[in-house]
Amino acid sequence: MKKKTIFITLFVFITLLSFSQSCLPDGIHFGGQQQIDDFQQNYPGCTEIEGDVSIVGYMTDLSGISMLTAVYGDLHIEWLVELEDLSGLENLSEVGGDLYIVRSEQLVTLDGLSGLQSVGGKLQIDLNENLTTISSLSNLTSIGDELLIRSNPVLYSLEGINNVPLDELNRLQITDNPYLSMCSIENVCSFLSDPSGVVLIHDNDYGCNSPVQVADSCDIDMVCLPYGDYYFACQEDIDNFNTDYPDCNIIHGNMFIDGEDINSLEGLNNITRIEGDLYIGVNSYPECNVSLLELDGFENLEVIEGSFNLNYHCCPIKI
Repeated sequence: MKKKTIFITLFVFITLLSFSQSCLPDGIHFGGQQQIDDFQQNYPGCTEIEGDVSIVGYMTDLSGISMLTAVYGDLHIEWLVELEDLSGLENLSEVGGDLYIVRSEQLVTLDGLSGLQSVGGKLQIDLNENLTTISSLSNLTSIGDELLIRSNPVLYSLEGINNVPLDELNRLQITDNPYLSMCSIENVCSFLSDPSGVVLIHDNDYGCNSPVQVADSCDIDMVCLPYGDYYFACQEDIDNFNTDYPDCNIIHGNMFIDGEDINSLEGLNNITRIEGDLYIGVNSYPECNVSLLELDGFENLEVIEGSFNLNYHCCPIKI
């Protein structure tokens, strides 16, 4: 009887191991529905993929990989043609490397990632034409490197990343999301109060169109950015610079000046050094900015450590 009990216990232990094990050190590429459907049969017991995973292209159902609990490499979710959400990935709790969710034209929500708790590298959500919400990421509590949310034309909220401490990020980029107006969630406010990395916030809706707008909503004073670039899209941005960034005379990143109504740089007269590049008129072609005729306002600028880029097609500036 005792031997029988030991045998049954050992059998159960081995059975459990067969349903929970790491595999695929070189990763795997899912390029179609059949690969998804055949995964459990081809890799029985594989729940933790050691290498990189890519899920790309035409597929309609991810339930064939529903047993996955971890991807220790990078996870690329790209160019999905049919899927409106990510149902089937509910058991995934960890991505050890970077997580990319990009260029998936039908993706509306991130439903299916509700179990995700940590991303060891960067989280990048880019160029998803119909993505309206990322709220399904509400259980995410750790991002190891960078958070980039860019060029999602109908995304309207950051709800979903509000449980992630951002204080030690190397980069926070929220750009080119034209419906996104409210970015002053608590963790973003905390990051802006003392940035640990690059800050890029621009070309979103008003309220989230610059670090200063977000800081105002957070009721904090914006400091001269220790990292990151400065974007001046209108004359008001220039005029308010000394108020928005008091005592800021050294620009540690790049500076972009590009707006149809910009006719004076006098608001930048405190700047003595630009450690990156200076761009004037970089994006305005073919709608040329002909208002800015001279560089008065830069009298105290002594050094541009990077390059000076002037769009001659658009800016008839006297230097």
